[in-house]
Amino acid sequence: FGHGRDLLWHPSSPLATWKLVDGLEAGPGAPRMLRCDPQVLAWFQGTVLPDAELLGALSPIALQDPLESWPLERTAERLNAQLERGLPVRLLVVGAPGSGRRTFGAVIADRLRFGSCALDTTEVPPERWEDVFIRAERFARLYGLVPVWHGQGIERRWPTTVPASALEVVALEPDQVVSPLPGWLDERVELPNLTIDERQRFWAQHLPQSMRWPREERKALVARHRLNVGQIITLGRRDPDDPEEAAAACRELSRNHLGELGRLLESPFLW
Repeated sequence: FGHGRDLLWHPSSPLATWKLVDGLEAGPGAPRMLRCDPQVLAWFQGTVLPDAELLGALSPIALQDPLESWPLERTAERLNAQLERGLPVRLLVVGAPGSGRRTFGAVIADRLRFGSCALDTTEVPPERWEDVFIRAERFARLYGLVPVWHGQGIERRWPTTVPASALEVVALEPDQVVSPLPGWLDERVELPNLTIDERQRFWAQHLPQSMRWPREERKALVARHRLNVGQIITLGRRDPDDPEEAAAACRELSRNHLGELGRLLESPFLW
């Protein structure tokens, strides 16, 4: 087939590095048996087979309507310009948990005509990080997806065994720092807090019962408790019966967000 007498597979070949083909011992003096990875075989057959080694880390991202305050157009234009120049780029989306970082990344990928998938690094032990990274990058390339990395393990050094995709998204909390990648450009975007109009809209959407509460009490709740999208959705799932129960739940959500960094103090003033 025009390949000459060189071995197609050896431990340092791209077939092995990308884990596309395994070389299995066949006994003394016998050549290795070659086995195609099941995910690659499924791709050749036109089907999608999630990698079993990515279970618990890989998940889809449902496209949601973006917020008007998100800098989508400017970000998409900058990324597209970098990609057209042939420069690989990582989009670092910074915000608190529940602020919509993964959704922002998925919307940006969609505008650039890519799909997306989320990769949670939290439960990936250090000894499996390189293997998971390679398999995640392989899955993304096979199916034309942009990886959206997130979780508590994202600050680890990124492996350089295989090149990352041309576009990567990293969802960071404000105190997280991702290690640099040589030759890559990092585009940093900080998601703004919800405006009061956006908070009012999300309250009406996820807590429809609040529309029956006294108007001034509802407005005071929305103004005082500056919850993000995820927190408002969580509040809606708790289904508070009245403004007092909603206020208590808001205080708890705010305390959980602050963690050990501070303590929420109630104030009689509205700004």
